[in-house]
Amino acid sequence: MNQTDGQTVRNRYRRFSYWLEPGEFSMIIGILGAEFVLHRAAKVLCEPLRGDIQIGYALPDVWDVRCSRQGSWFRASSKAKKILLVSSFDLAGYGLQPETIILESNFTPPWLPGKEEQLELVRLSQYTSKRPSEWEQVPEPDKDRILRQARGMGIRDPIDQILLSRSANHANFLQPRYYVRKEHEILPYSIGRSGNVCSACLEFFNIIGSEFRTKLVVPCVGAVLYAGMRVNKYYEVRSLAMAEPTSASQEALKPLRASPLPSRERQGP
Repeated sequence: MNQTDGQTVRNRYRRFSYWLEPGEFSMIIGILGAEFVLHRAAKVLCEPLRGDIQIGYALPDVWDVRCSRQGSWFRASSKAKKILLVSSFDLAGYGLQPETIILESNFTPPWLPGKEEQLELVRLSQYTSKRPSEWEQVPEPDKDRILRQARGMGIRDPIDQILLSRSANHANFLQPRYYVRKEHEILPYSIGRSGNVCSACLEFFNIIGSEFRTKLVVPCVGAVLYAGMRVNKYYEVRSLAMAEPTSASQEALKPLRASPLPSRERQGP
């Protein structure tokens, strides 16, 4: 059954994610390995999200292969040193509770911010206080690669704008200004296309935005290339292991002065 206006597309893509301590992982991986073929991520954290992988996992050192700068968010988080497990089905029968459930969605954003609004996002307190210093340090070879990949997805922005968009996107999941509503909840969403967002795994796996029950996330370039996720397609990320709401998430209900709230907010699924 297909539904619109941000609701999930039923009976299609679905993945369950789990964060495990090393000891817990060692026990469960032996049990699962006796029943299923397990895929170990070799290049990027999001590999286990591939549609042809039944169960996959990613060790912390996978960040160092291609996403060390992006991994600075992971290393600064409560999930540092934990191991990611991703399954195509619920592992409740093995005593595990998902961190998130990731599903395809028909969501279309009501508003995407421009440069000035993105600059306001990266000035928000939750972003400036939580961004790792390494995130801001982009080597020249990385800039060249980012430009090539963005061009391959139809993005023609200069590198400074691409980097701003990627930072602003994370900021919107830390202290949302662009979101839809579902009853009394706010659902923050990605504020750019796949070529203009980076490290969507941070939102897929609750490294960023864990206090929101639902997020609407566009896969980044890496998730498209290495996990086969659909370019520019929104995915609904349901958080089952929610963090306590922060003052920032309550502050998110207050609009920026850049434009009126109704132009950026609508009723969600």
